[in-house]
Amino acid sequence: MLENKSKDPENQISVIFFQNLRIARRELRLSQSQIAAMVGLSRPYFNRIEKECRDISINLANRLSIAVGVELSELLRRRVDKN
Repeated sequence: MLENKSKDPENQISVIFFQNLRIARRELRLSQSQIAAMVGLSRPYFNRIEKECRDISINLANRLSIAVGVELSELLRRRVDKN
């Protein structure tokens, strides 16, 4: 069983990355299948990534950032709620 790492403070940067990736994908109105195809992954695997259940390499993180058109460094920054 895959473990959700969002409750582990050591994985906070991963949680921020995955949340920002999801936001960026949705803003582009791209499906998980579309992003997965862009970076050479299956949709189920991408789904597990986006749900913070998979560790990924820095190379894959970079490919995902390119796919959503957001600098990797921006995906690693906590977003400030504008409301």
